[in-house]
Amino acid sequence: MNGTIGRSVGNSLEVIESLETLKGNGPDDLMELVTTLGGVLLLMTDLVLGLSEGKKQIYDAVIGGAALSKFEAMIKAQGVANETSRTLCSAHTDYYSILRKSEHQLELEAPADGVVLDVNGLVLAQVLHKLGSGRTKAGEAVNHSVGAELLVSLGQRVQKGSSWLRLHYEDPAPSPDQINLLQKALTVGKDKREAGDGDTLVAEVLLPH
Repeated sequence: MNGTIGRSVGNSLEVIESLETLKGNGPDDLMELVTTLGGVLLLMTDLVLGLSEGKKQIYDAVIGGAALSKFEAMIKAQGVANETSRTLCSAHTDYYSILRKSEHQLELEAPADGVVLDVNGLVLAQVLHKLGSGRTKAGEAVNHSVGAELLVSLGQRVQKGSSWLRLHYEDPAPSPDQINLLQKALTVGKDKREAGDGDTLVAEVLLPH
């Protein structure tokens, strides 16, 4: 949990990314987490003989559309209007016709050439919280449009001046100090090996006995 999972942080942006994942367009690390956790649940309930079989069943349910159909049925059962449900779950849709979009976007640029070694998820969360994406206590307002999109992934080679983060904000606007904190959340180095194993998110699965 030191870093982000997927490419989006913030309410509306994470909903969009989740729906895109259900439509088979999700980022690899999020799909790995979903198939692993789902596979473990199938194994624990004796619906499959092994973890690999469970992961495959979850993967097939997502890619084949069964998971999206079930999600659509779930939100309808919870009172979402049929037209809204169909729009959110259709193959090509304007999410912002339903979800709130921020008034402003700002792209931050990589400070140097190199390889993305780390993105500090805690710093992203803290800054976005102060910009209105979360609450400190019950009853406080949450701006669902505030968030950030990661435009890079671990192990990716970037050039100085290329965009690495798209910040979505309204009022308040990010201060110079907050922009500086966000820039420092990105670590760029020279050696891809320093980034660790960027091809896998799950280091180990510890099954209950």
